[in-house]
Amino acid sequence: MQGDTARALHCLRIASETGDALSYAFAQALDAFGNAQIEWHLGRRREAKEKLALARHCAEQAASGLVLYACDLLESDFVWDEDREHALSCLRSGFALARVRGYYNGFWLRRDMMARVTARALDHGIEAEHVRGYITKHRLVCDHLGDACSTRRYIGFDDSSAMTISCASPPGGSFSMVGYAGSISGRSKS
Repeated sequence: MQGDTARALHCLRIASETGDALSYAFAQALDAFGNAQIEWHLGRRREAKEKLALARHCAEQAASGLVLYACDLLESDFVWDEDREHALSCLRSGFALARVRGYYNGFWLRRDMMARVTARALDHGIEAEHVRGYITKHRLVCDHLGDACSTRRYIGFDDSSAMTISCASPPGGSFSMVGYAGSISGRSKS
């Protein structure tokens, strides 16, 4: 739903109703996870954190490491400026789970968020080998965070072959959510 926050929220509400009707915890976890990001984007921080807590709860019920690792990374991004120690703890647990399970993909993981959290993980020595693998597989480069984003010094992409992404909201405040397929096996589709 690139650039259409209202439509993304509408589609997630429909998916949520279906997941609820079927009592399918995995779908409920994914819906809450997507909603958390949209609420955050809309500036509704409290609602975003509540949706993220619901996503984590549903993921635990479904025993979904895939959603739990994504919740850790998103929570880290949400609290980075207000509680750095907690954010780093979330990065450690999220990327440790990703390494153990071989996750290099996930559902609803936005490229701008992943550029931020991978750079932060590398800057703090968190699961560096796995994180470098994630950056390489997804060709993440972030030029818009200054010192906070240092993927270039770790990966050394040639500018002509790397996909440069914006870590800040683009003009007009559009919103993009990309779900990666093939994540359960941990194999990249790229």
